[in-house]
Amino acid sequence: MKYSFRYTTSIVLHPFKIKSAAELNYYSKKREGENSYGFAIMSEASCKLLIDRMTFVARLSLFNAEEWDNRVYFAESDPQGGAFSQPLNGYGYRTYLLSRYKLAKNIDLWIKYSRTHRFGEDKIGEGPEQTLGPSRDELKLQLKLMF
Repeated sequence: MKYSFRYTTSIVLHPFKIKSAAELNYYSKKREGENSYGFAIMSEASCKLLIDRMTFVARLSLFNAEEWDNRVYFAESDPQGGAFSQPLNGYGYRTYLLSRYKLAKNIDLWIKYSRTHRFGEDKIGEGPEQTLGPSRDELKLQLKLMF
């Protein structure tokens, strides 16, 4: 059985927005008689500049969820306004920077750099998604043309 508690808050000071969240999980394996805990905290700052032509988002998440059953999800902004949710488990941090620049009326350029680091790990992921080493870096570029 899993219990979760999440607290979220946000502050808007135009053109800035600051958002924070914390989550605590408790997981009980009745058959094995084992209990485990997990937690994560996240802080995010975003800013829109030049009459919404430029948008920047920066986030840092710290997590400690030893068991896969205690993983934590924080939805992230993704290029083209999509949402993405990376499971956070183990002991480490995840950070990302996202920027959008409106090049012209119908052209947007999106760039997202993210890094997940798990302390004491020698790999992240499984199968074709596996990365050797304690860190995984990702870079996403998107050019959006609207007709």
